[in-house]
Amino acid sequence: MNTKSHQSTCRSIMTKLSLLAFVGGAVAVAQVSGITGSIIPSAYAEDDGGPSGKGKGPNPDAGGGHGGSGGPGEPGNVPGGAGSGQGGPGADSDAKGPRFGGGEGAQKPGGDQGGRPVWAKEGISEDAELGRLSVVRSPAHVIDRSVAEAISTFDAATMASFLNLSVTDAVNLLKTSYDSVIRIDSPLQNIGLYRDLINNGTTGLPSVTGASTLDLAAILFGSAADKTIPITTDTVVAVNTILGITMSDADVAAIAEGAEAIRQAILEGHG
Repeated sequence: MNTKSHQSTCRSIMTKLSLLAFVGGAVAVAQVSGITGSIIPSAYAEDDGGPSGKGKGPNPDAGGGHGGSGGPGEPGNVPGGAGSGQGGPGADSDAKGPRFGGGEGAQKPGGDQGGRPVWAKEGISEDAELGRLSVVRSPAHVIDRSVAEAISTFDAATMASFLNLSVTDAVNLLKTSYDSVIRIDSPLQNIGLYRDLINNGTTGLPSVTGASTLDLAAILFGSAADKTIPITTDTVVAVNTILGITMSDADVAAIAEGAEAIRQAILEGHG
């Protein structure tokens, strides 16, 4: 190869090398210039909190949770953002659920906070020993069910006549022919029928009218009571208070006297 040809070839090679070096440098400068101070670590490059809303997000202090269901790329400590937790109570929250008296709907049913029945506020005499009559504290729906059972099983042909007697005649029958008397013995049924008689003027029992309201009330009351616990006006007042019944002193005294006579007759007739 002659000298001129060799020099031409060398110049061509140098020119190409220079061009390649220039282009490579320009690309490098462009790559460096494209990063404007926000270098994302590889740990966050896998998911930048984009449309899925499930990523960790670019800010490690944002609190974004894995698998959150919030909006796109929002940190977990922003309402509606990513993160699986429900968050703490608001500033105006009393931090109590309904079971423990907090929030709406926390009031117990029945309209009386604490579930206390109306009679619990009344002064029932300590002298009123109720015994079997304590069933009067049963919920109203329990008493209603017991009354319904009494009515459905009542045999008017054999049971109505006793309830239609005056207290005096009922006492004589119980003392002399106790075993022949077919009567309602359940304290809950008797007290429920007593309640309905006083409130509604009738027990709902077929063919039962009573010699009078007070006679029938005394028979039912006495039949509901214990044979061995005396019935006094305090007893009647206590039962009436629990049932929410208002009654004159004269009627209370009449029922107490008649019911006590029935109780004694049952005790004597029972032997």
